Amino acid sequence: MLFFSGRINLTLYVQLNFVKKSLSIFIFIFFIANTGLFSQTGQSNYTFKRMPLNTGLSFPDVNCIFKDHKGFLWLGTLNGLNQYDGIRFFVYKNIKGDSTSLPSNIINSIMQLRNHNLLICTSNGVSEFLYNEGHFRNYRFHSPKTDDGILNSVTKAVQLNDSIIIIQSFAQIIRLNKLTNKYEVFDLILNGR
Repeated sequence: MLFFSGRINLTLYVQLNFVKKSLSIFIFIFFIANTGLFSQTGQSNYTFKRMPLNTGLSFPDVNCIFKDHKGFLWLGTLNGLNQYDGIRFFVYKNIKGDSTSLPSNIINSIMQLRNHNLLICTSNGVSEFLYNEGHFRNYRFHSPKTDDGILNSVTKAVQLNDSIIIIQSFAQIIRLNKLTNKYEVFDLILNGR
């Protein structure tokens, strides 16, 4: 992964995302080809269903897909989070002024926490989908070392234990303690080194 010490050139960022997605598709196809998914000798039958755009998906390009403990499919797009129950889509989006909605409509990744809530990484922070309450708890991170003091784009997260989550933003790692709601920010690059 490349890291930049100044502002990111948008064209370069788009090109890097295209390369990343192309590489992901190549790895996916390589994996399928080498697992015998399409071989005639395989025992498993897989069915693929094409979903037309008018089924309610909020955006045709999907950044990430996750299947939760209840069997729902969650699809992160550039225009919201989509929950698919096998019949229809339910779309979650940012609602201006509503602190219990997503902080951004750009969804980068989805993971499930040990308590079965979902952790949604967005272009404007991290959001926890509280299953029992049906809404989101948002986490925003600030750092005096960034231009605006805010660490916005969050790409990935991993849960270490019941209280600690490690979060990756563009050039920082964040250690979030959910019990205390406190966090630490660790820069990945110092002065271009």
